[in-house]
Amino acid sequence: LELRAPVWAGRAAPGRFGAIAVAMGGSASAEAVPESRWSKLSGQPVRLAATALSSSWGDNIPAAYHTSISIGDVEYSFGPSGVIPSRNWLSHKVIRPDREHPQVVVDLGTTGVTGDALLKVLAPHFRPGTYDLLMKNCNAFSNAALFYLLGIRLDAKYTALDRAGATVDKLGGLVQLFSMGLYVPNPKATDFQLNEVLALLNQA
Repeated sequence: LELRAPVWAGRAAPGRFGAIAVAMGGSASAEAVPESRWSKLSGQPVRLAATALSSSWGDNIPAAYHTSISIGDVEYSFGPSGVIPSRNWLSHKVIRPDREHPQVVVDLGTTGVTGDALLKVLAPHFRPGTYDLLMKNCNAFSNAALFYLLGIRLDAKYTALDRAGATVDKLGGLVQLFSMGLYVPNPKATDFQLNEVLALLNQA
């Protein structure tokens, strides 16, 4: 599958992709198609929130991040209980009680898609009990949500550790350290492929 990605981060997208995909962090191009959910120039604001969970360890080990998105004033995040709507960036406060707000909040554009519509489309791909710290985490959900809402991908810097996690044997010791020895790969996440989800979302 040859992946393409749009180039209009931060503004309303002109149309749906004829073909999608960008492998993690890839370059972007797009084909506009009329009547797309992305063609709406008005609607509710879409924001991305990110909070660092660790510092980078030199050039080899990138920082870990928790991310979530919001439509209007409602946050949507993915965790062990599935996709959870909340307010005031609650997921970031739960993960980092020492912080009152997310470390970064970025306005990315507007969408005509409602929160209920987002949940209807994405919840089947991010069910309760399928979360995995490396293979299927909050960043995978944010990536899919931003693609569905705006036709853009999550900034690659927030998924650098996730991509490195493809070589779990290399990072096994690091993951154990982050999780205080509690990390166990979730067999329900083994078959998850983000690009396959994006391909399906492109047809939705």
